[in-house]
Amino acid sequence: MQPLDAPTLLMVTVVFNCFGALVWAALALLFRLAPRAAWLVAGAHLSLVPALLPLPLTPWSGWWADAFKLLATALLALGVRQLMRLSQARWDIIAIVGLTALLLLWQALSGEGGASLVPTSVAMALLAMIIFRDVLIGAAPGFSTLVTSLMSAPFAALAGVNVLRVLAAWGLLGGGSTLLLHPRQQSPLLAALWLLLCLCISMGLVALLLHRLITRIGQLTSTDTLTGALNRRALQQRLVELQAQVRRGRPLSLLMVDVDHFKRVNDSLGHAAGDAALVHLTELLRQGIRDVDVLGRMGGEEFCLLLPDTPLAAAVEVAERLRARLQANPFVWQGRSQTLTASFGLAAGNSDDASGRIGLGLADAQLYQAKAQGRNRVCAAQA
Repeated sequence: MQPLDAPTLLMVTVVFNCFGALVWAALALLFRLAPRAAWLVAGAHLSLVPALLPLPLTPWSGWWADAFKLLATALLALGVRQLMRLSQARWDIIAIVGLTALLLLWQALSGEGGASLVPTSVAMALLAMIIFRDVLIGAAPGFSTLVTSLMSAPFAALAGVNVLRVLAAWGLLGGGSTLLLHPRQQSPLLAALWLLLCLCISMGLVALLLHRLITRIGQLTSTDTLTGALNRRALQQRLVELQAQVRRGRPLSLLMVDVDHFKRVNDSLGHAAGDAALVHLTELLRQGIRDVDVLGRMGGEEFCLLLPDTPLAAAVEVAERLRARLQANPFVWQGRSQTLTASFGLAAGNSDDASGRIGLGLADAQLYQAKAQGRNRVCAAQA
């Protein structure tokens, strides 16, 4: 059986990327699955098509192909970062692409379009390593080390191939390395390599999308849809985990929060305003606690805070700060301002309370004590 030639392999890769662009565009447009990331990935697939078309060789064909490969890799890096929902700014990607684009433009104006391989390969290697790092950071919390490594491996391979091309261009590899420098239309090795990389990267992207969906499903099953705080079931699970630390001698404080006279907000401003008021409360509570603290909604206007490694006396100070913060930041709805206050009840975690239910009961009792004493105050169980 005669092996496929380079133009045929390139056309297979072109068709594959066109199909990939259609799939990701459908995910964005029809199914609304990570639409921003999906559009970026679709753009990456489309941008790669002109770079792979087996067009006649000219002095500018290499420059043209390298420019589109750079664009495709940049869009891929932006799409993966969006897909992983990472908070990093995009300046690293923009800086690499911008500097390389300026260099390619300078080469074009200088009549040196044939020298584009090295700067483009360096930029693509850097962008591929950025993608590799982003996948490791974004996927690590939800998957095992093996699965995360498999998901990120295609991007490491893309970086490796481009590094090898740079080394071959500088003559730092053996004589056989010149195969990496042949025009893509004349090198079955390069054409097959591009097809393999495209297949592996697409599989990695599908895995990343599944990771996004799994993460989203996990969030929906564990969080309150209105406020984004943990729901009661997820909070209880987290409490059990923290109670295990209490049994090892680490302190834990439980803090119950209930909005005062919340019915008045619903009656005077409407239920939509009541929902917005709860979101307002949640944001203020989040601003006043640490990343390790746990915020959950017990139901209605009642919330619970779990403060690990916090003795009861320190938790009382936290509760007082939260109470003052809420009172000092009125809730505004359609131009109308209304001060929200809340009552707080606290209790310390007990080493004999594996489920934490006793601690919650004590904190809840203190919450009702605060209500009985006039509201907008903090009451704590005696240690």
